[in-house]
Amino acid sequence: MDRRDFIKTSLLAGTALCLDWETAFAAGCHDIRAGKPWQGWKEGQFQIHFIYTGVAESMFLIFPDGTTMLLDCGDFDALARGEKAVPLLPDTSRHSGEWIARYVTRVNPAVTDVDYMLLSHYHNDHAGSDRFYAEKILRDGQEYCLSGFSQAAEMLSFKKAIDRCWPTYDDPIPGTTDGGDPDTGEHMPTMLLNGRDKLPRECCTCHNILNAREGTDKHVAFVGVPGSGKTTIIYRAIAHLQELAGGDVSIMDVTDFDAITANVRDIREQGYVANFPAKTSQMRHRSIRLSIKRAAAPVPYVLFINDAAGESYTGGEHDQLVFASNISAAYLLIDPFTTDWSEMELSDRFDKWLRSKNIDPTDGAGKWNVEAVFDSFTNLIRSRGTAATRRVTLNVVLVKKDEGYLGDMNDREPTIVKAFVERDMGLARLVARFGEYAAVNYMAVSATIKGRESNVDQLVAAILEQTGIALR
Repeated sequence: MDRRDFIKTSLLAGTALCLDWETAFAAGCHDIRAGKPWQGWKEGQFQIHFIYTGVAESMFLIFPDGTTMLLDCGDFDALARGEKAVPLLPDTSRHSGEWIARYVTRVNPAVTDVDYMLLSHYHNDHAGSDRFYAEKILRDGQEYCLSGFSQAAEMLSFKKAIDRCWPTYDDPIPGTTDGGDPDTGEHMPTMLLNGRDKLPRECCTCHNILNAREGTDKHVAFVGVPGSGKTTIIYRAIAHLQELAGGDVSIMDVTDFDAITANVRDIREQGYVANFPAKTSQMRHRSIRLSIKRAAAPVPYVLFINDAAGESYTGGEHDQLVFASNISAAYLLIDPFTTDWSEMELSDRFDKWLRSKNIDPTDGAGKWNVEAVFDSFTNLIRSRGTAATRRVTLNVVLVKKDEGYLGDMNDREPTIVKAFVERDMGLARLVARFGEYAAVNYMAVSATIKGRESNVDQLVAAILEQTGIALR
């Protein structure tokens, strides 16, 4: 606010103190700028931005000389409170610390540089929680939770922290509260600010070591049974992503770098998958790591595309799938050739198509139950908490559409693909169970069709949107 606004606000505050809040509020509502788009900051103004995410109340202050301060930045599992839970804002796709940091970068004159951070008190809705976090990182062999302020510090650069515990750090004990939250027992995390640009971090989902200078991690997982073509689809998607962004997307993997690079290069030269890559080794899980330059930040995104061998979802232990437990989006592949249809009520046309491919839909021998695969993956997500699935977007992907089982329908229309899954494939009971996820999307793709008809562009667009990655 400028000097005139400061005087006006002071008079309104005096009215509230001397008369009543309703009179003051009514007077403030008559401001001609109320409800209009924010016009930015200019020198001489004092602005206070109130940021509410449903789990945290934060304020971002821009002082008249351009000095900035972030006051409080919390996070906790609000949805676990059941009926007492309030809506998460803007949605459940990101943790509170990231939402707050994203808002700050939009209104901050210095974008990611913030002069001061101030924590009012050590409660989870103001600081964060070591029981509800985006990921864990390592420092000198110790694990730290990225939650609230510590998560925001991955996107923002704080120059100075106003620390009420200095110099003895004996109240509360560093890294915890004195007894924790009285309702949940949660302890507050120690905030990692100094030296974060040199901090190697072990991703808690795929256990890759990532240096903070390399950028912000984003994770997706492809879920399917043996022979469903996960690796093939992933390579085709990487090729399309490189075509979209050119040199802004690079492969970072070390172990499989040569194989991945060669396969993606061949796909880009041919325009489709002409030679199928080797499948992921049995019971192996890996994360293909891509570096993607960001539109408005000096460090890139690091996109982890999690690819587990199909056998992992058909009887593998959960500890083999830990890498997939903190993802933004999952892509559940349904392959008509490898799915057990013996218990499904199929449409006549789909039944006829299966038999034309010498597949007896009444014989499930050697096939896989897609509901069991879904259960295996969903139980893994739930292992992070009862509300964990509400932070994941589920994509149902029909693969090998080039085989013609969809006929001449418009397979770029999600509602049509969903109807085929429910009615023709007889999976209505499974579809009804998708409701626990944050959102559900449907698509049909092929790795062996050239151009737009492959629908790979839809798959890549979904990955970018659901992870919040903006290409330059």
